[in-house]
Amino acid sequence: MTAVDEYQKTVIQLGDEGSDYLAKRSAESLKNNSFTDVITPGMNGLRVISIPKGMVAVVHSADGDPNESNLHNHSASLVERLVAQAKQVNAVPLAICDVIDASEGKVEHLKQVMDGLLAGCSDFYVSILNGELAILGSRVAVPANVSGTMISMAPRTAFSEIPGVFVRNRTRYFVFDPKGKPVYGNSDGIGTATEFPERTKIYSPHVKNFMAMNVDDAIKNGALVMCLSGVAEMSGNIPFDVIERDASKFGNEAGFTVILQPEDVGDRIRSYKEGVPAYNISGSAVSTIDEERLRNPLVPKPGDYLIAFSGYPNPRSNGITSKRKAMVQKFGNDWHEKPECKALLNYLMSPAIVLYPFFRKLVDGGIASSFYHPSGGAYDGKLARPLAKHNLFARLDGLVPPKEDLFFMDALGNTFEQAYAKWPMGIDGFATTSQPDKAVAIGRLFSLEGRVIGRIEEAQNGRTGVELVDIKDSDGNNIYFSGSK
Repeated sequence: MTAVDEYQKTVIQLGDEGSDYLAKRSAESLKNNSFTDVITPGMNGLRVISIPKGMVAVVHSADGDPNESNLHNHSASLVERLVAQAKQVNAVPLAICDVIDASEGKVEHLKQVMDGLLAGCSDFYVSILNGELAILGSRVAVPANVSGTMISMAPRTAFSEIPGVFVRNRTRYFVFDPKGKPVYGNSDGIGTATEFPERTKIYSPHVKNFMAMNVDDAIKNGALVMCLSGVAEMSGNIPFDVIERDASKFGNEAGFTVILQPEDVGDRIRSYKEGVPAYNISGSAVSTIDEERLRNPLVPKPGDYLIAFSGYPNPRSNGITSKRKAMVQKFGNDWHEKPECKALLNYLMSPAIVLYPFFRKLVDGGIASSFYHPSGGAYDGKLARPLAKHNLFARLDGLVPPKEDLFFMDALGNTFEQAYAKWPMGIDGFATTSQPDKAVAIGRLFSLEGRVIGRIEEAQNGRTGVELVDIKDSDGNNIYFSGSK
């Protein structure tokens, strides 16, 4: 077995350990009100909000007070700000989805964050519906920045346009009628990929990374995304109006509403070089899930075909920290100014493909039994682990490493095992289905090439997860990810 590399240890593994801790701590908030239901417990579990008929959901986002240096107080201020937003439109705050963008993700820092969040939630009878921990390294100049999205409720008669977007005292709101369906929220951020737009000053296309990380997760539960709400943190002269305009356009094209709340965070975030304007976007997808889907969740089945889908070359929002490091090591800090880096810069600037509308069509047609996108954990965390959860296994055949990732492997001295543990390696998403021809045909409608790379099997002798056929580890064996911690 190959040694785990620095990115896997400091970002993926530490992030998983922190996320597990946060999930356990956030459960303490579930007693704060009677509107939150736990469908499946634990990390990556499913919690939903039940909003009574005659009431509508009001969605809005905020940052913790950027002027508050104490981490506990910064986190508690997030809840206070979200509650104040709800009250200024006469809405009742119910639950938050939070994002913790940490520099290192140390346990003592996470404890301070959760102590602050839980204190605020207790004061205002709010539950924590979901959350995300992102370890962004030197891009975060403090132990952590905490942002969140509130789901509030208000009488339907309080709003003239439903669904609709409105602004009150500089706060963006989205209101919709869940029509008795449970409301779900999941959170994520854009990651460290914003360094590339900061180098080129072409900012808005990477909003698609923020979109993909959230809505492509929501569809795994068969959720219908109503709104993607987040905070655009900025330090320096960042064209928020352009980012906001294009985010709204991209969302409309994908079938949901996007709202962004601007926040000047001063020196709490930083770019690759002093004096360069920096930005970060984190938030939550707010969706509805019908009762039928809750009773019959999307689950892969033995005998299903596993199909890999790919579009234009792009790195998605996965393993970007190590790719940023490789470019600096190979070409120097201002590598983006060098002509020989143009092709690699174009690749790194390519935004993630938002799979949600494609996966949504597969769900609505009853064609796919489950979905995966290899972002934030790649083949181990985002494919092997969910298969192992259902005691399943698959052999993946026909994987072809893209030339761009071969370059980064060489620059970092990585093995194939390390690469497939942290990068998508040319695959944008996976689907399991008993109707592969139909799934591939629908993929073409979205400019996605699909190919069958395996079959789903029941685990035998405890062998779960995925085996990558003809992709070798350092011992000459097929790479294998069990999906078990």
